[in-house]
Amino acid sequence: MNQPKKTIRDIRIKKKEQPVPAPGHEIQGSTSFERVRPRISVNHTTKGATPPPPRIHKKEVSATSSPYMLWIIALGVCLVALIMIARLWYRADITVTPRFENISYEGTVNAYRYPKDKQLRFDFMIIEETLSEYVQAPDPQYIQERASGNITIINNELAPQRFSPETRFETPEGLIFKLGPNGVTVPARSGDTPGMLEVTVFAEDYGESYNVGLTDFVIPGWREINNPKFETQFARSVTPMTGGFDGVTYGIDPETKEALKNRMIAEATDRITKRGAAEVPVHFKSLGAVFVSASDARIEEDDQGKTVMTLDVRGEILLLHKDNFSMRLAREIYGQDFADPVRITQYNTLDIALADPQTSLGDASFIPLRIAGDALLEWTIDQEALRNQLLDIPKKDATRIAQAFPHVADARVRIRPFWRFRIPLDPEAVRMRIQSKVQ
Repeated sequence: MNQPKKTIRDIRIKKKEQPVPAPGHEIQGSTSFERVRPRISVNHTTKGATPPPPRIHKKEVSATSSPYMLWIIALGVCLVALIMIARLWYRADITVTPRFENISYEGTVNAYRYPKDKQLRFDFMIIEETLSEYVQAPDPQYIQERASGNITIINNELAPQRFSPETRFETPEGLIFKLGPNGVTVPARSGDTPGMLEVTVFAEDYGESYNVGLTDFVIPGWREINNPKFETQFARSVTPMTGGFDGVTYGIDPETKEALKNRMIAEATDRITKRGAAEVPVHFKSLGAVFVSASDARIEEDDQGKTVMTLDVRGEILLLHKDNFSMRLAREIYGQDFADPVRITQYNTLDIALADPQTSLGDASFIPLRIAGDALLEWTIDQEALRNQLLDIPKKDATRIAQAFPHVADARVRIRPFWRFRIPLDPEAVRMRIQSKVQ
């Protein structure tokens, strides 16, 4: 059969399909700003079928990009931070006022260098000052002087011992001192007590090298003849050896010299007292320079040819341990010992002085103290025991328990943060503060 002849009109031209861009993107090379419609696939083989709905590409939404979820996370972080800060700041401050009582006392109490149980103890420290002042003096003079001082001769023999004039006594350094022009007789030993006699001796030669402090002496004459009395007879210093001189001196009027010396001693005493107050050890009460001694005044010529008077002053600062003194004075006042320590405050209203101001503290085994005035007696609180008793206690009960603790007059409890109402269980988080009146 002949096929019908086709014309050019019968030829169907397929339309070229354009690529579908992703949502929100433009087709390359297109000048149009319109979005391209999604391509719809058509099944040309099936007639009468309903085409599927077009697929629309939507942007996926992350769970964490939701603003509500971000707020929830932020609130959670803040809550954790607040809990951690609250734990770090969780502490209790307990302020306690101890019991105190006004007291008055007037009397004398002995203080001992080496006290026994419950006795008052004293200590001392030595401070030295050297002062120099220019003086008007006449022409220099060459002077030679022998040092002298007192010693005690000791005789352990059963018979008295006669010592001839100028008997020699020797120091450990080999310095020789002699008796005066008159001999002496030292009594014999009586039982266990040796015979003793105090005498004055003089240096064998001139010079300041013989100015020595307290020391022991042997009798070299016994040693030289191998006499056993060398072991049983000897001597000891009573006073230092002073006055030795060999050289040029610049003499001044004795009254002027004495007045200047007294003024220099007073100035040195004031300096020593101030230094003692500044250097006093912790927990000690200083009573100032209670004993002052001065060397012989040295009058010399300086490099400029001027006459200078120099004086060495030695001060002894009396020290009392505050706790020991408080307990001892409390026992004097109340007539009993206290199981818990007490302390005295307001020392400025309590006058404490040596009964004998001329007593050298270094030579005294005990010293009498005159005490008069008013003071405040304060009881000591066992802070560790009180802290342990308050651990993990509600705040409303903690104040009551603290105020009932021995020797507590008043107590205040503060807990942080403010929404916590119990004392922490950790002792490190409980801080004790004693509102004391101790000076």
